[in-house]
Amino acid sequence: MSPAFERIQQRPRSFLSAVLAFAWLEYRALRHYPANLVLSVIQGLVKTGSWFFIARFISGAADRYVTQSGGNYVSFVITGVVFYEAGAAALNSPLSAISTAFWEKRLEGYHLTPRGIWAYILGRFLWQWGYATALQATVLVLIASLGGLGLAFHVQPGMALLAYLLFVAAVFGIGLMGSSLFFLLEVKQGREPVSWLVDYAVRITSGVYIPVAALPAWLRGLGAILPHTYGLHALRGALFPGGAAPGPDLAILAAFACATLAGGVVSVQAAIRRAERQGGVGVVV
Repeated sequence: MSPAFERIQQRPRSFLSAVLAFAWLEYRALRHYPANLVLSVIQGLVKTGSWFFIARFISGAADRYVTQSGGNYVSFVITGVVFYEAGAAALNSPLSAISTAFWEKRLEGYHLTPRGIWAYILGRFLWQWGYATALQATVLVLIASLGGLGLAFHVQPGMALLAYLLFVAAVFGIGLMGSSLFFLLEVKQGREPVSWLVDYAVRITSGVYIPVAALPAWLRGLGAILPHTYGLHALRGALFPGGAAPGPDLAILAAFACATLAGGVVSVQAAIRRAERQGGVGVVV
């Protein structure tokens, strides 16, 4: 077991306090720039609103592909975009955290503290994911309250929450694996290949914009290896009347979450050890 995780087990309350402190620092940074909050809400409304009008335009031909979700094509796309954006925050957060601290010359300092880099990564993730979730929930509520979805929600709160948390955990694990390439492959500029490939594959194969039933078999096979496919299906089933039972998807999501989180932790620890052998986590090789 690595020293970092031994410290976490020995001082769980101290570690949690450090995670929350890093999340609070991210919040304070946004609080000093309220214009960013306003612009984020506007951006979310414009992005989701654009898909709302596109979905309404083609709903006549697309509704028959989404009957299993219990909704119509408009509700299918809006929920897909909302949850995709929230998942994207979890996917991209680990690399963003490591990259930002590295180039700002803070990563070595975090690594030398008793709570290690993990408190920083988790704290930044907690804020970015929480912020994205609140923003997308606001967009969803605004559109639904204006009658934009064309149907009533029939939410199963427990199922919806469990599906969302498992979905985010699985995606965060993939993000951790991708962030390890910052040191393992020296991907210190731009996006790393893991999250980049997952991001584009999800848009096409996981039912964000296009119903899975409308895809050719080979693309459905690609979507079957991505947690987003099961997460979106489970969430729609828990939100709309007549949707598919989310139980089977939840079991698959739980397996994805365990596998990706374990792989992510191992990958990041391996990346840190490699950086230490190269001179330190704050050194450009």
